[in-house]
Amino acid sequence: MTREPPEMGLAYDIAAAGNNNVPFLLQRLKAEKRESMQVHLLFVFDLMAAQGHLKGRQDILDELSAIVSAMKFAPIRERGQNELRK
Repeated sequence: MTREPPEMGLAYDIAAAGNNNVPFLLQRLKAEKRESMQVHLLFVFDLMAAQGHLKGRQDILDELSAIVSAMKFAPIRERGQNELRK
């Protein structure tokens, strides 16, 4: 069951767990077909980076960049690119 829109307050709790959640989040991001939901997942990665959990993890940034580059809907792709720039 999914919630539309997703409960974004949980993003902070998920991000706080740090690197423990990275494999699951990457898998979920790659499996998600809706670009609008992908942007919400990118927000969690943005929070993780702001908290220092992704420091030195260029491999993750490369994967996230590839996912954003593959987005077809320009406004959503731009939101994703903005999340990566933060």
